[in-house]
Amino acid sequence: MSRTAFVTGATGFLGVNLVEQLCAAGWQVIALHRHTSSTTWLRAFPARTVVGDILDARTLLAAMPADVDAVFHTAADLTTWRARRERQWRTNVEGTWRVLEVAQRRRARAFVYTSAFTAYGLKAEEIHEDTPSAGRFSPRMIERTKAEAERAVRQAAHARFPTAILQPGHLIGRYDRAGYAGLMRDVHRGRWPYVPAGSATFCHAAAVARAHIAAAERAARGTWLLGGADATFAEVVRLIGLVTDREVPGRPTAPWRLRLRARLAVLRASLSRHEPSLTPDRLGVLQKSVRIASDRAERDLGYEPASLRAMLEDTWAWLRAEGLL
Repeated sequence: MSRTAFVTGATGFLGVNLVEQLCAAGWQVIALHRHTSSTTWLRAFPARTVVGDILDARTLLAAMPADVDAVFHTAADLTTWRARRERQWRTNVEGTWRVLEVAQRRRARAFVYTSAFTAYGLKAEEIHEDTPSAGRFSPRMIERTKAEAERAVRQAAHARFPTAILQPGHLIGRYDRAGYAGLMRDVHRGRWPYVPAGSATFCHAAAVARAHIAAAERAARGTWLLGGADATFAEVVRLIGLVTDREVPGRPTAPWRLRLRARLAVLRASLSRHEPSLTPDRLGVLQKSVRIASDRAERDLGYEPASLRAMLEDTWAWLRAEGLL
């Protein structure tokens, strides 16, 4: 018997990966997106697209069917620009409340929320699911809003409404139009990238999407970190150079240069009102060395991490196939 999934943020990087994996697994998919979002890549899959806003309970009620098998809430505002912090709070926290309320009214059988490892804050060098969360007290709004949204999800959980929270590391994979795909495009075009001094755990977007589906199918309750490949940002840039066959920097950029670059980017953004690609808050994440463990997800959800090179090659192949270089 076919199962029905309702996906918010369906046109986003992870959202498209999730829709692809759901359709491949035989789910009927209702993909929610804003009227301004491009559905170019969604159209490749047999999903029903609906226009709506996670802050508008009326449109959510109209779009979400009764007794839906699973609600996947991937929609999020991932900005690190402080000028957008009020918008980010509304989307990440208030938007999650709205989706939870409607999912309960529609008697959803499972609720899977996409959070991030940053919900723990970035004080610990190694994070596992039992690490005390300090995200609510972080000066960075992205960490604070993810932590607050997680609280809302946990408070909504009860016997008939199982909730799962998945916390990916740094996502890499196809359907990315900015992030590490943007870095690959810059390297391909001969733009010399900046290289932060930190390190992180990287995960493949397709594998993360499959873990979401496993959580829904098993009516999983709890929190799972999704990692896989631990590497410095210098190692990531070096691998991008190998995959794209381009020359890249051999060592990290001086921290003072990065701080200056971030401040200048924010100053220019205050004049142009276009979001900067580098901000002091984003730099604060990139200069940390944080490792996350995904043993629990591998055991409970059958999560299968990929190698860093495999993630980057998947991204590169997709960029070439789509003519995005």
